Amino acid sequence: MEILPTPGHAPHHQSYVIGDYLFTGDSAGVFIEGEKLYLRPSTPPKFVKELYVDSLEKMLRSGRKKVCFAHFGMYDNSREIIRKHRNQIELWVEAVRDAMETAGGMEEAVDAAWRELLEVDDLLSGYFSLEKDVQEMERRNARTSLIGIYRYLRGVS
Repeated sequence: MEILPTPGHAPHHQSYVIGDYLFTGDSAGVFIEGEKLYLRPSTPPKFVKELYVDSLEKMLRSGRKKVCFAHFGMYDNSREIIRKHRNQIELWVEAVRDAMETAGGMEEAVDAAWRELLEVDDLLSGYFSLEKDVQEMERRNARTSLIGIYRYLRGVS
């Protein structure tokens, strides 16, 4: 077993490589298997983009594995999905940054960013096929991640 410190999700977080499997916990996002792909960042405040991306890079260096997400499934190619997730993080940061330019405050910026991301983030394409109660839970959790990104961009802990 190889232990990978992945503090991008939380300072204490670790991921594990066991044989052909990479167990990411929440450090590579929340994945829900369904008709369409659904993967979103799990970046609770305090979000530090550099740590998050560095954690993803560590997982990429572990090689191609079957990635086991804490929420809620497995994906056969860790390198493919983690690269997509790394790009997703950039997209989410840009969406929040853009929303901050026109929004009146954090709540408005977070709501605007979420609406935008639902339209442009291909990794969220499965959101609308989720059951309504799961959609609501995911919307709340995505807001938490967006608040973390907002605070990061504002330089607030």
